[in-house]
Amino acid sequence: MNKRLLSLMPLYLFALGALLCLSSCVKWVAVSTHSYPDSVGKMVYVPIKDDTVKLFELNGRKYARIPYYQVPAKGALLSYCYEFKHREIEKFPASDIPSYREGMPKYYLYVLQGGSADIPADERLLSDEAFKDKKPVGTCTYFRVDMPANAYFTPKRSTANYLMMPITAPLWVADAGLSAAATVGAYVLYNIPLGICILTQALISL
Repeated sequence: MNKRLLSLMPLYLFALGALLCLSSCVKWVAVSTHSYPDSVGKMVYVPIKDDTVKLFELNGRKYARIPYYQVPAKGALLSYCYEFKHREIEKFPASDIPSYREGMPKYYLYVLQGGSADIPADERLLSDEAFKDKKPVGTCTYFRVDMPANAYFTPKRSTANYLMMPITAPLWVADAGLSAAATVGAYVLYNIPLGICILTQALISL
């Protein structure tokens, strides 16, 4: 082996590790076979990602109003999160979700904006009832909205959906192991080869 390359091997290995942690890569992969029986007789709420959303004020705090619409649930075998330049991009089969059409009913959630750490959890996410007859006090661009992880409506389930739960539950358990294996596979088959390729090209150019 070229002595120069050999001397650079520790740096190479360190840089590879740093690359896998910091650069563009797949963060996780989720297998969701359980989503197919779980979608039977189930309605879910999907946010309408407008360019801007309205801000409302309550008790001296500002809330962003996020509009949602209701659609039948769809099964999705795989979903994953890809990080690009330190920004996480979650992927899902968006083409399976019917687009919002004018005239469809809208449902609203109000999300507390800024300094929410010391605010009780039940005051960070409010329904339309808390803002009845209130007027907007401004606007905010959608991508700046501080959305909590639980910012969604509870899905509506029919009797048929509950009858599918004996099938859904064991598949949900199996999916946990399959997701772990799929995530490891993404690192082995994609992240690591990508890192090696990039670093090799960098070393060749030295």
